[in-house]
Amino acid sequence: MAHRCRARNQTAVEVLDTMQSLLAPLATRDLDVAEITDDAGTVKVVLALPSWDDYLRTALDDLIESSSGSPMVLLRARALLAGLLDAAPPQRRSPVTWRLHRAEELASRNFPEIWRHAATGDPP
Repeated sequence: MAHRCRARNQTAVEVLDTMQSLLAPLATRDLDVAEITDDAGTVKVVLALPSWDDYLRTALDDLIESSSGSPMVLLRARALLAGLLDAAPPQRRSPVTWRLHRAEELASRNFPEIWRHAATGDPP
């Protein structure tokens, strides 16, 4: 997914906007449909489908890690992940939470003043 967005020469923040539009509908969609049966219930096709974590990993992990030097990208990633955390059912929150904490960790360590302002709303 991220590769398709980068091919259009988008900024990282624009890629995250696109990733949000792709991931948000998946947060609540049934991703466990891996077998297709006929009317008698006989399995005819078995699909190897990505898991929720696979989608998150493909869409976000490299972008978050490679953006450790960009506060705006980390803050946008944080906003995307917070939105997914709110939308996702409980069984899908753990991989979102892990990535949210990672983006927050990078932002707070690399940009403490910007992070403090973003996290608290206090002026820098």
